[in-house]
Amino acid sequence: MKTLKLVLIAAILAFGMTSLPAHSEAKSIKVINLSLEKALQEPGLVAAMYQQLTLASLTLDQNGNYSAIVTYNRNVYRIYGPYKVWVRFFKSRPPVPYSANGIHQ
Repeated sequence: MKTLKLVLIAAILAFGMTSLPAHSEAKSIKVINLSLEKALQEPGLVAAMYQQLTLASLTLDQNGNYSAIVTYNRNVYRIYGPYKVWVRFFKSRPPVPYSANGIHQ
C-alpha cells in the first residue's frame, strides 16, 4: 500500500512539473512590432498573414497606420503599414492551390 501511495504521489508531481513550463510560456508572450515592408520579406510570415487576415480585420492606430495581429512560429506579430500598401498586399494574393481531385486545399 505504501508503494502505491508513493507511485501516485510521484505521478502527481510529475504531471504538475510537466504543466509548469506551459503556464510560464503563456504569461511571457511578447508582441513583436514589425512594418509591413519588413514582414513581406519573410515568406512564412507572409503565408501566415494570407491565412489569418482580411482587409476588414485591419485596425487604424494613432499614427494613421493600419495594423493587424498575426501568430507565426509561436510569436505574435503586430504588423503595421499604410492602407494603400495593405490593399496592394491583399490584391496580390497568390491563387489558391488545387488538389488532384479539383477541390481547394
